[in-house]
Amino acid sequence: MLLLSRVGAAQPSTGTGIELQAIGSVVIGGAPMTGGKGNTLGTFCGVLLWGVIGNALNMMRVDPYIQDVVVGLLIVFAVAVSSLSLRAESQF
Repeated sequence: MLLLSRVGAAQPSTGTGIELQAIGSVVIGGAPMTGGKGNTLGTFCGVLLWGVIGNALNMMRVDPYIQDVVVGLLIVFAVAVSSLSLRAESQF
């Protein structure tokens, strides 16, 4: 909706590819991939972190493909931390 209000027009393909940003923001915010334990504050922090990193990379004129790689690495790191924390909880 924000994108549509900024552009001022609606196309059938508007928003294609934003799924990675939505899922990535939730995962970066701390929700485990197994589901069930996410919270709104964590998701909000994930969205903010995603926005700050994306904006910083744009300001440094980093290639968009490299930006996708950086965000992908951030998501992989968040999933690894989440799985390690779940593994540590299950041992105790």
